[in-house]
Amino acid sequence: MGSSNLTHSAQVTGLEWNVRVSAARNPDVVAKFDAVFDSYWRGGDFRPYRAEEFAKDAAQQGRVDTGPHVMLSPIEIQPRPFQERLLELLTPP
Repeated sequence: MGSSNLTHSAQVTGLEWNVRVSAARNPDVVAKFDAVFDSYWRGGDFRPYRAEEFAKDAAQQGRVDTGPHVMLSPIEIQPRPFQERLLELLTPP
């Protein structure tokens, strides 16, 4: 569960908490998460993403993005040794 490193706070300030929860060990926590998420989802504050609607809203707010942009982290990212081993396992022979 979560959006690790996709939130504004994670990308801009580098501050984000992550919690790992097991449905086998903490079914009450997972059930509460599900209930809260469902209430948010059905609450009317969120709406489906539609590219045309997003572009219209962005234009109304004065955004002038004209194409795809990539925002790179201001810090150098280096995998740790255990991550390097996992990446090697993912690399096709």
